[in-house]
Amino acid sequence: MKHRPLLYIETSIFGFYYDEEPRNVLRREAVVALFTQIRAGILDAFTSPLTFSELDRAHGHRHADLLALLTEVRTPSLDQVEIDALTEAYLRADIIPLD
Repeated sequence: MKHRPLLYIETSIFGFYYDEEPRNVLRREAVVALFTQIRAGILDAFTSPLTFSELDRAHGHRHADLLALLTEVRTPSLDQVEIDALTEAYLRADIIPLD
């Protein structure tokens, strides 16, 4: 099986898919092209359960569209103990500052 690049898709990327602002036309086109490649199996993508939660709380006429778009990427289950340990390690190493 050929290796496909794996991408993490964060919340704003989903929003750009449906963004109708003229100033964001290039972003929208890039995101539509990205999802076309995901659908074609050229790229593999995932997002976090947090992204799902954020989009689920979205209001407006695009709510159902955003949730449907989420089904096109994987959402792995995460181990909260591992997340907490990684967070602590990042904070101790000052990778993510407290301020």
